[in-house]
Amino acid sequence: MAIGDVYRLTVVWSNAPGLPTAVNQFHYEQLDTLVLDTPGEDLVEAFRTKVEAAYASLVTNSLALRRYTVAKAPLFLTEYILEGLAVGGTATGDAMPPQTTGIIETRTGDFTRRGRGRVFIPPGAESFNSLGKPTAAYRSSLGDVAANLLDDMGTGDLLVAGWGWNLWSRADQVAKPILTAFGGAFWGTQRDRNRLY
Repeated sequence: MAIGDVYRLTVVWSNAPGLPTAVNQFHYEQLDTLVLDTPGEDLVEAFRTKVEAAYASLVTNSLALRRYTVAKAPLFLTEYILEGLAVGGTATGDAMPPQTTGIIETRTGDFTRRGRGRVFIPPGAESFNSLGKPTAAYRSSLGDVAANLLDDMGTGDLLVAGWGWNLWSRADQVAKPILTAFGGAFWGTQRDRNRLY
């Protein structure tokens, strides 16, 4: 519970309570003194106030954000859970196939493969697709979410601490600060053999 500690924030989406369908994980370093009681509570509140609405706008309304979980590096033992949520995706219309996702690409100061990462956004609406690629409006929204994850989360205020987005290297067991993040120009594909819908 100190400045410089790294936490993994897990965001769980599903089309029914208790059935995880899409999961995103973000790693954040605590940059400021906590405003709320625990790092998990502070990190979740920061994400909810600075990222959640824009992030949900990219996701089909057939999915809902059901749970946040926070765990501390390097062991990643769960420290905080906020569940019982039903924050729906706000993209209307027919959903994209579940394995088709938008991508936010990240870069650190490490110029090897270990310094790059991707976030696969849960499926959006078919209206986000144009000739097999994301529309310009969707790519712009992806860029906005990337900026929220990188810049807005890094700014503390009276409500929450600032959090620095990091890429966790499993091989090196270290967090590497993300320097740039941007929306990908192509759809990503998730090949999950255990997909639940």
